[in-house]
Amino acid sequence: MKEVLLDGPVTPPFVEFLKSFGDVMLLPDIGPGFFKFEFRDGFTIKGWTGDETMEIRYRREVQDLCEDFVSVLFYYYHDGRPDMKRLMRMAAALNEKIDRRLHGTQS
Repeated sequence: MKEVLLDGPVTPPFVEFLKSFGDVMLLPDIGPGFFKFEFRDGFTIKGWTGDETMEIRYRREVQDLCEDFVSVLFYYYHDGRPDMKRLMRMAAALNEKIDRRLHGTQS
């Protein structure tokens, strides 16, 4: 588990951005603005909108595969001009690598 300190607060548009790459659950029962993002079989991100920290939990078996992708997500979003086609290709390639490592298959 890693706690990440951000340059600024988590925004609702960032949470929307994450929806392109996995499942986002909004959990207001835990607290206003709480969200959980899950990249299938790879990692989760939890946090609150308005907060400047997030928790990232990697699946141990694929952490080495996922860390760079998480960095790229943050970079491209922060840059303000995310190349969604490129990011989607990277996400698909990561899913294939994860499937090969965990299941010996491709998605």
